[in-house]
Amino acid sequence: MIKINYTLLRNLLIGIFVLLLIIISAIAVKQLQQVAFLYKNEIYSYNKIQFILSNLAIRFSDIDLDFHKSNNNLPMLQSDIKDNLRQISELFADYTKLANEEETLKKDVKLTRNFSILKSSQQKIKTAFYAYIDNYPKFEKTTEHSLVPLMVLTKVISQSTTIAVASLAISLDRSHKIINDNIVRISATTKTIIWVIVFLTILALIFIIILHYIVKKPINELLKISEAISQGKFDNAITSAGEDDFGRLSKSLSNMQVRLKKLIFDLEIEVKKRKEAEEKNYYLAMHDKLTGLTNRAFFEHIFDRELEKLKRQPGSMCLFSMDLDRFKSVNDTLGHDVGDRLLVEVAKKFLFLIRKEDIVARIGGDEFSILFTDIHDKTEATNAAKKLIDAIDEPFVILGHEIQIGLSIGIVFYPDHGLTREDLTKHADLALYEAKNCGKNCFHFYASSYKC
Repeated sequence: MIKINYTLLRNLLIGIFVLLLIIISAIAVKQLQQVAFLYKNEIYSYNKIQFILSNLAIRFSDIDLDFHKSNNNLPMLQSDIKDNLRQISELFADYTKLANEEETLKKDVKLTRNFSILKSSQQKIKTAFYAYIDNYPKFEKTTEHSLVPLMVLTKVISQSTTIAVASLAISLDRSHKIINDNIVRISATTKTIIWVIVFLTILALIFIIILHYIVKKPINELLKISEAISQGKFDNAITSAGEDDFGRLSKSLSNMQVRLKKLIFDLEIEVKKRKEAEEKNYYLAMHDKLTGLTNRAFFEHIFDRELEKLKRQPGSMCLFSMDLDRFKSVNDTLGHDVGDRLLVEVAKKFLFLIRKEDIVARIGGDEFSILFTDIHDKTEATNAAKKLIDAIDEPFVILGHEIQIGLSIGIVFYPDHGLTREDLTKHADLALYEAKNCGKNCFHFYASSYKC
């Protein structure tokens, strides 16, 4: 399949079009400048030649007139003719120079017929002039009786000069016509060139628009897919599959999309694993590994937080410090595996009996604590303690063994029995010890006098 580089093709076509436009414009301007230059020189040369020849005709007429006005005054006639001949000689020298230049000009413009007329007129003037030159010595020696031949000769020369000037006028008109025809032809050519340039410009614009549409369509598609990828959407299919620049770019973008999708998928899995590991570590750091209850460190943190709340907003709460009765004999006789399972079952009963807002924790071994945030008097505390003791007093069946244990509880209230966590915990432990001393499987409130 042919590979097409649309960008290079577009730039190449624009460059060729601009180069053609510059070349065509330069040719047209050069032709117009050449016509203007020729026309200017034509008008200047023809006007000067016509002026010189008109002066020549006047000078020859003056000589003819001198013959009639001399009244046989030969010295005066000779002086006038000599002066006129001098001026005629100067004018003829200028005319010869311009005529030679005009010959070169006519060859450039190829005005052959017109130039032949100018050359004929020039020859006639040369003949008349040289006839005067040849006869002038005779004129100087002439007498009054031989003036008639010279008068006839002057008349003939004057008529010849007049005819030459008339021929030159006709030649000038023809030259002007030829030059005007050339100007019309060049103008028509220039108009044609301008129309061709306009047509090529329109054609180039149409082609550029079509090429722009061809290029823009895959670009828009790639932009949409890129925006979708930047927004995390990887389900957009890439349809461009050619071998050109856009095809290769589409394939590259498709491969990048696949790699990004896989990378993000792997990253999400990694983030999920890390999050689960962090949550697990956090849970293990805050909870007892065996029972799943709050551990001692987290329990103390919660305890301190609730005390801070009560300092800002005065209230009360209740702390149970608990210990299992006869648990040590279970471990010693039935083993630690049965003891651990028994602790798990005890924890389940605690969680079942308390409310969601209450906190139960395993402090260590067979010691537990419960923080009640909504018990404010002994009656409520007594009811809660009896439910817990009755529940634990029921036999447990662990691995085929029926186990009977008890529960002793020490109870304190904030702020009646202490204002800090340390004081409340210490007083609750004292109440627990007193309950143990009173026969176990009972509860005791911290006070100055102990009654079981």
